[in-house]
Amino acid sequence: MLDWAVSNLEPVASSVAIGAAPYSASESYAREKHYRVLHDSISNSPGPLVGILSGLEWAAREGFDLVLSLPCDVPIVPEGVLTELIDASAGSLLAHVCANGKAEPLCAIWPVAFATKLRAILDSGRHPAVQSIQKSARARAVVYTGADAFQNINTLDDLAALEEKLAERGA
Repeated sequence: MLDWAVSNLEPVASSVAIGAAPYSASESYAREKHYRVLHDSISNSPGPLVGILSGLEWAAREGFDLVLSLPCDVPIVPEGVLTELIDASAGSLLAHVCANGKAEPLCAIWPVAFATKLRAILDSGRHPAVQSIQKSARARAVVYTGADAFQNINTLDDLAALEEKLAERGA
């Protein structure tokens, strides 16, 4: 599934980094594939926002202005949606996907300048939901409707069903 995420990002991103827990199977696989691996910049801190912060801080060091986040458990990303997401940010705003009426807060574009605010929130001990952060920042929503788009794959059964569906379609 990591390879699907990378293949979705490569057409629109100049560099791809993978957030993975130290010594995890995900980290081992990412390193084997020669992907850049990032660890959480705040240790022992729950939730995906710490990974977003790590990506933003890495991007700042690399001289990037934006970070495009995409969770590995969302393998089907329709062509053009990530470009729309980047365009919706207008270079400095948060934006996220809303697929089939459901927010996909981790399918998002984050301005690197947001790292300072996010670090202050997380350093205070608060760990709000991603959607809460996006709402307070007045993130733009990129609306998409379509079958299977942004379907979360959370179990091996989900993955098997998706692979079967893709095989039936010849994809």
